[in-house]
Order: sequence, then C-alpha cells, then structure tokens
Amino acid sequence: MWSVSCEVRMSLDPLVYVCVMSNFNLPEWEACLARRPSDVVLLVSDGFEAAQKGAEHMQTLLYERLPGVRVYRPASKTLALQGDDALAAQVWLQQVLMPYLDHSELAGKPRVLNMTGGTKSMQLALLTTIRWDQLDYTPYRSGKVQAIGLAAPPLGALSDLGSDALQPASAEEVARLYNDSVTFDPPNLLWQRPSSLELADENAALAEMFAALSRLWVDGSAEKAWQQAELSLGWEEFLGSGVSKPDGELLVWLEAVARLAPECWSISEAGIRLPGSLPDSKMKKYSIQYALKRWLQSDWWEGLAHARLLEAGVPKRAVACNVHAGEEARKSSTQREADLLVHHWGRTTVVEVKVLQAPGQAPREMENQVSALAERFGRTDKVLLVSPLVKRSLKESQWNDFTARCRANKVSLCEDRDALLQAVGAADTTTGGAGEDPLA
Repeated sequence: MWSVSCEVRMSLDPLVYVCVMSNFNLPEWEACLARRPSDVVLLVSDGFEAAQKGAEHMQTLLYERLPGVRVYRPASKTLALQGDDALAAQVWLQQVLMPYLDHSELAGKPRVLNMTGGTKSMQLALLTTIRWDQLDYTPYRSGKVQAIGLAAPPLGALSDLGSDALQPASAEEVARLYNDSVTFDPPNLLWQRPSSLELADENAALAEMFAALSRLWVDGSAEKAWQQAELSLGWEEFLGSGVSKPDGELLVWLEAVARLAPECWSISEAGIRLPGSLPDSKMKKYSIQYALKRWLQSDWWEGLAHARLLEAGVPKRAVACNVHAGEEARKSSTQREADLLVHHWGRTTVVEVKVLQAPGQAPREMENQVSALAERFGRTDKVLLVSPLVKRSLKESQWNDFTARCRANKVSLCEDRDALLQAVGAADTTTGGAGEDPLA
C-alpha cells in the first residue's frame, strides 16, 4: 500500500532513498537528515517486531522533519520478506521491490541504498539484485555519510563519490526513534533563578543539610503532623536532638536557600519554615514548594550537570532532561525515566544522576537502574553521575566493590565534571562557573 504525504517541496532532493529497518535506526535517520530525499523506502522483515516499531517511529519523524517527503513501506500479502535468508530475500526483491520501484511515483529518480543497517544477507541480496546509482554508508561515530559508486552488480568496482557531514539527531529524536511514548518533565522552576547554579556549587554543608531533610522527608514521612505542603519547625526538631541552632557552613547554606526561594523557606532564631513531607503526588506539581523540594532532593545536581555540559560546548538540542520513555504514557509500568539523555558526536549516552542512595537501596541497585535504562534508547553508553555525598555514605570496601561492579557492566562512574564530559564525548573541558565546582 502506498503511503504518501503532501507534495514534495523544493528543499528536498529528488532521490529514492532505500533503508533497511532494524532495532537500531539512528544512522539511517541521520543520513536522511543529511541527504533530504524526496522519497524514502523503508524495508522491514516480516515478523521482526522491533523493526516494525522502528519503521513507524522513523516514518513519523520523517514527516515532521522533512515536510513534503513521501515514505513507503512495500509489503506483499503472499510473500514474506526474510532478511536473514539471502536467497529468499532476493526472491522478494525481484517480485516485490523491483516492480514497486518502477511505479510512476518513483521511476526515473536516482536510487540510493543506505547499506548501514540490516543483516548481511539482506544487504547482499540488495547489492546483487538491484542496480543502484549510489550506496550510502555511515561508519560508526564518524560524523559522515559516505557515498560509494558501484559499477555493476555483482562484481563491479567500488568508487569514492565523496562524503557529507551528518546532521546529528537531537536527543529528543533519539528517544522517539526507539519508543512509542516520549514525554519530558518541565525544568525545575528554580533553575530560572540565576542564584540556583551558584548555590548548587556550594556543597560543603550538604551532608549535614541532607541529614536533616532526610529525617523530615524520608524517615518522618509517616508523621501525619508533617504531611503538609509547608511546615514550621523548631531547630531541635529539624536538626535533631541537642541542636539548638545552626552555625558555620550549614547556616550559610540555609540562608542561601532562603534567598533562592523566600516564598516557602525562611529561618529565624526560633526555627525554619520549609516544604513538608506531603508526598509529591499530593502536592501542586508546579508550586514553589514542590519545586524547592525536588531541587533539594536531586534537581540541584542534575541541573548542575546539564549546565556544565552546555558550557563545554554540547549543543542544547543534544541534551534532554527527565525523559520518560516507553509504550504508553498512561501505563506507568511501561515507562522509564532517564535523568539526562545526551547525543553528541555520534554517541548516545544515558546519564543517571544520584545525589544520595535511596533508603534501603544497595549500591548495586544504582548500577542496575542505569543499565536497564540504556536499553530504551538504542546503542548507548551508560553513565552514573554520583554526588560527593554518595561516596561519603559508603565504607571504603563498599565503594571499591561498587566501582568494580560498574566497570564490569561497562558503566562509567563519574564523580566530577571532567569525567562526565569525557564520558559523553565532550572534548571541551574549559572551566565553567565561579568558585569550587563539584563537577570540576
């Protein structure tokens, strides 16, 4: 069945561009962005569910990014395409694809085969059955799509027709290539306030601060009196028995938070006013109380990582935050959240950000979480970015075991800015921000 969009625009090149779909279609997608073909033919092996899904996602993105493109997915009711059998694939190409390409919509236009993806047997059948005007190939992480000439199948000599720079996919497009449903949490309201980045740098008193917040928001979450959007507590109640008043670095930090979010955080001689332990699900999602609670729990570290990536030259479109990806948005069981998804210099990286271990969580569970996430976004590198508080909370033997586990499972364990930039392929390591940077 012919699937045709609106009339081709002048910005598209009159090409019939043939791609073999698999469960990893990012190279084909970026090649389409570079070539801008007027007609794209997607070949999908019958019974290959992941490739069928990939073709649907690719088609949707093509219509969005290349207005006027026509996308085709040839199929036969009587003959299955078997991509892992070269002889069977050749029969399908002769009886289905070749007549399909002779249709008036496609006839007379240069034919280009993108031979990056698919099985070797499928590519063998394509190369030896159909005469191509050009072959395209994207070497892994090369940043270029090569154009190759083939004199005559099956024994023609190859010739170099040059290469073009790829237009990198955005992080959002990478997520959408591999998932039916992709949504993004809006950025924390507090990141719109310039002082939030400066405050995130100052982490000397965080251990004492988080001990108090954990006592309120985690250990004391069952206390009905504390289950409010906002609370006023005395210093001993907030900081623990025997502490009458904060001082030193902790006091400086408490005052800085008060300047950041004075609407819901203030301190006095008597105590502190701050967000209570009301569950996030019961708070007004875009209230300042909700924003500050999330910022203090984890968003300060995640936002700081995002800022450092941009400062190092990673394009804004190459980074997506709080990516929820899965089958259906309404079914939370199918959804997984990536704190940061980075696609830079041909490398897709899933970054899980951890400020503290969750109560009762074993260190290995942090590694399990990022490893499970990586499967949602094609071929990815895995990064676990931990704050200084994580290492402080573990014994030396526990930390050594944890780092060994990460190495064994090919997870880059990052504790600072330079390690993060190296892990995502950002070569620029210029210093960003003033003062001591926990990501430096």
